[in-house]
Amino acid sequence: KSSLGFQDKDALWSSPVPEDVRRYPAVGCYDWVNRGEWPRSFNTGVFLSKPGSTYLRQFLDSFWYEWDSSWIFNGVLMPYKVYERHPDTLFIDTHLQTICYVGVCHPAWHDDYMRPESQASQPTRDFKQNETY
Repeated sequence: KSSLGFQDKDALWSSPVPEDVRRYPAVGCYDWVNRGEWPRSFNTGVFLSKPGSTYLRQFLDSFWYEWDSSWIFNGVLMPYKVYERHPDTLFIDTHLQTICYVGVCHPAWHDDYMRPESQASQPTRDFKQNETY
């Protein structure tokens, strides 16, 4: 089956997504920001899904609880809440994307990638561009 992909307009690809990752019905990646009481969150700036995947359907259904003024709630926190309830429907690939914010990149496969937004400008460990897609 073919896959659907979503990427923000500022997303760049540095290498192809491996075939073994593309075989999953849905693929996402954690966000780097520590959001307080939420254990994690997702950045859906890059997201892969096969048509009709269970996770995608559940994520779209979550918009029943949409908060009009908060893209973070709708596009970052709710996708994680859906995953929390149905973890078997989404493959987490920490190499799917690397978020760069205020000149600092936050590779989700590093053990110290999560931090409060107030610490966004603190340097992270070096990584090679081909370690992410």
